[in-house]
Amino acid sequence: MSGIQALDSLNGKMSGESVLRGTLSGGESLNGAICVTKEYDTYSGDYKVVPKATGSQILNTANKVLKDDILVTEIPYWETSNESNGTTAYIAKEVDTNGNK
Repeated sequence: MSGIQALDSLNGKMSGESVLRGTLSGGESLNGAICVTKEYDTYSGDYKVVPKATGSQILNTANKVLKDDILVTEIPYWETSNESNGTTAYIAKEVDTNGNK
């Protein structure tokens, strides 16, 4: 056992979805290829999302490859004056300049 020496090391990370093929020799070389055996669809939904006041929104990104980041914009917010000399705030509701929904 005393004659065994570790001259180089091989390290890395592989998922269960990959296959590594090749040869490892004492001549300090590793030859071969790694391939991922699972393919993923490309996400085709919206990349810009405005939050809604009610209800959930699901972006179907599970097991899909994204081409860009998804942008979740700020929550829409408007203020208008009201008949009581106060201010009415609209949060996550779209209104026109007259306060109409």
